[in-house]
Parts: sequence; C-alpha cells; structure tokens
Amino acid sequence: MNITSFARRASISLAVAAGAAALGISSAAAAPAPSPLPQPTLGNVQFAGALLEQIAANGNAAATAANAIALGVSVDGGHAVANATNFSGPAAIAVGPGSHAEAWGVNPGLALAVAGPNSTVKVSGTEPTHCAGEWGLAGDFQTLTGCVVYMTPNGAVNVPLDSRPLLSSSR
Repeated sequence: MNITSFARRASISLAVAAGAAALGISSAAAAPAPSPLPQPTLGNVQFAGALLEQIAANGNAAATAANAIALGVSVDGGHAVANATNFSGPAAIAVGPGSHAEAWGVNPGLALAVAGPNSTVKVSGTEPTHCAGEWGLAGDFQTLTGCVVYMTPNGAVNVPLDSRPLLSSSR
C-alpha cells in the first residue's frame, strides 16, 4: 500500500466517522436523560413520548429511548411502559383500571401492546407476545408474533398469533 492509498483510506474513514457523529450514531450510546419536552395530559389520558436518548414519564405512562423512539399512553389509570433500544419503535397503551401494557424494543422493528381493563399485555422483543385478562392485543415485528384476548359469555378467549412458521416453510 502506498502513501496515497493509505491517505485516501484514512480520509474516507475519518469522513464516515465524522458523518456518523454528526447524525448522532455511535457505538456507545449515551445514557438516556429526562426529556426536555412537556408530556401532555388530555383529560384522563396521559402521554409519555421519548425521543433519542430520553426518558419521559407522565403519571402512569412511561417511555425510555436509547437510540430509538418510545411511546407510553395511560387512560383512566392504566399502567403503560415502553422501552426502546437498537432502533426499535415500541408503544404501550393501557386503557382502564387494572390494565398493564409493556412494550420492549430490543431489535429493529415496531412493537405494540394495548391492554384493556383488568388485562395485561406484554411484548418482550425476544419471546412471543403475552395477552391475559378481559381484552387486549399485541403485535411484535421483532419476534413476528402477536396475540388477542377478548371476553365472551363463556369467558376469555386468547388467540396467539405466530407468523414464524410461515417464514420457515417458504424457504
């Protein structure tokens, strides 16, 4: 390798590193800090939205985002938690008393957890989704799973959804 090609490679490497730094892309993400943005409340609906490297909390809604975005929404006293890393986009919505929704983004992709009264819905990002209680739904593009739970006169019906077998059978 001559000095000209070495200098060219070094300048390209420095340009890429500078561009990544300018875009906020780094290998060691900074710890999330409290969001400077006001977290709105409309009536009995509390919103917590976290952008890159932010933590947001508003009543029973919480969101944390490292290098991603996250949204937590609490309605009528529900508990909603969303945590985002690795360029994911989780949203947790808890509606009504006794509701608990968790959405964890650990891989690139969207994740949604919606829990109704007396229900728990969890999206871990690594395991199939979990729905329990009276009504709720979840969809996870990280694990390609989802679930729906709803009440009938005979009790709760839980429908797990899993598209992973479809992908393995198409190969």
